[in-house]
Amino acid sequence: MNTISTLNKHKEKIFFGIFLLISIKQLFGLFSHGISIHQDHYHFSNYLNYILKIFQNVIFFFLFSQFFIKYNIKYILIAIPLAIWEQKHNFFVHYVHPLLLDIKFYNLFSSNPSNISPEYPRIIVFSIFLFTFLVLIFYKKFRTLPRIFLLLSSSAIFLTSILFHHIIVSSINIYKEQQQNILLNVAKTLKTEEEIIFFCKNIGIKCLYTFSDQESQYKLLESDKIPKYIKNYIQPIKKEILNEPLIFDYITLTDFSQENRILAQHPVSFIKNNNFFVITIDDSQYRKILIDYQYLFVKLGFASHIVWFFGALFLISFHTARLKNRPRI
Repeated sequence: MNTISTLNKHKEKIFFGIFLLISIKQLFGLFSHGISIHQDHYHFSNYLNYILKIFQNVIFFFLFSQFFIKYNIKYILIAIPLAIWEQKHNFFVHYVHPLLLDIKFYNLFSSNPSNISPEYPRIIVFSIFLFTFLVLIFYKKFRTLPRIFLLLSSSAIFLTSILFHHIIVSSINIYKEQQQNILLNVAKTLKTEEEIIFFCKNIGIKCLYTFSDQESQYKLLESDKIPKYIKNYIQPIKKEILNEPLIFDYITLTDFSQENRILAQHPVSFIKNNNFFVITIDDSQYRKILIDYQYLFVKLGFASHIVWFFGALFLISFHTARLKNRPRI
């Protein structure tokens, strides 16, 4: 009986102690992996982006817990394993994203839903969640000081992430516009095979080319040299490509078979003049730019998330302590 009563007395400490051990074990594994790959620029960039998403999940899972329970900072210990589990299994990518594709949700705002980033479900779910929380906060029964601070910090984190993403994407688009202009000028002047080889080597992009007659084009379009993600884009417009005498199309396509959806993006162009049909794939140059910008996004993300989230926790602790110590009249 004494043992049972002791366990009942300390059940909260035991409960959170178990989650503390789980969190420490998982975080140790993550940091150990980061140390082992820190010299690999590409994989370390992916790793940091992965950790940032876990941090975002922790924040939103912790905020979600405030729907149902009284504020307790210890619930972060439950949010950490849940956040790591979500990223490990990529719940939004592997389950929610295919579901939205199946029900044709993306068709409401995209003419090419197959090229929509699988990260969209995270953004949509978090947006709905924050909006719901914002509505509920107007009800007096739901409104508490911790919920107000956590809502403000989470909203700030969400909005600053969108702002950083917009600024970085705008910078990347400048590069793409420059490349598009170069390719457009080249499309008008390409006359010999030597010119194609020289141009592609000089600019640092991969080129697949053939003569502009239909038979040669068809062979190239059906060949294994073209990656599957490009073939998926070509399939619906193959007849148009074969029949049009002049073509210039510049588009960014995503190889969803790759682990990192950001670094899996590739600017691809289709060029056809009277002499040649050329497909250009920017694999290396664009990837280097994306890696650099991913580093920048992660740095900005961690800086803002830490300030807003831990700032909110500090303010909650500070004001809670003041209210406790306030003399009662």
